Amino acid sequence: MCSFFFVGSIAPLRNKAISLHRLLHLLLLLLLSFVYFLETEMFYFLGRPEVTAVNKSLMAIAGRSALLAGQLCSSPRPLRVFWVLRNLVLRPGDVRHPYVAYNLTETEIPNCYMLGLELRRLRVEDSGEVVLVVKNAHGIADALFLLNVTRLFTLRLLLRIRGSSRKLVSHTSHPSVPPVASTQSVGCRQLTLPQQVRPPLVFMKLLFKNSDRYFRLFAK
Repeated sequence: MCSFFFVGSIAPLRNKAISLHRLLHLLLLLLLSFVYFLETEMFYFLGRPEVTAVNKSLMAIAGRSALLAGQLCSSPRPLRVFWVLRNLVLRPGDVRHPYVAYNLTETEIPNCYMLGLELRRLRVEDSGEVVLVVKNAHGIADALFLLNVTRLFTLRLLLRIRGSSRKLVSHTSHPSVPPVASTQSVGCRQLTLPQQVRPPLVFMKLLFKNSDRYFRLFAK
């Protein structure tokens, strides 16, 4: 009889402890959910907007198109967004030939958006700075783009010059490699030229077009 009374008095206390543990667990879940809501929705990027130039420096070819991409994060939603290039101001959604300003697109990050400005049929005169300006209730921010428009012939010439200079450096700058003798065949006999004094084969072909007579001159 006493043991039954003892067990009966312990059972309510155990049930109260389990209920208290469940209540604390539920309160903890509610607190974590509230903190997550505050960080992702209400106070994420609270204050001045943040603007980032995705392709900060862009080289384009005259006559073709180029796209300037930017990302902005703002809470609350931005009040003003516009592109400034030369003497022109464009807002998202504006189309003024040859410029197209695309609307804001939401990203996976809360309160962040992507936007772009397409420049069609570029001219060399379009080279310069393009500014993306964003304003919300807490302040204003901007991002700077540098656009360099060049002609196709000029670009090919620059690439060719860079390639030639790299080949020249690869032929002439090897200080750690000891001089190695190389053999050139001229007619029926072979000539051995030191690596240090032998002219680069590329220039020999260009200047003398593989003439045996000039190879003999270099061999002497």
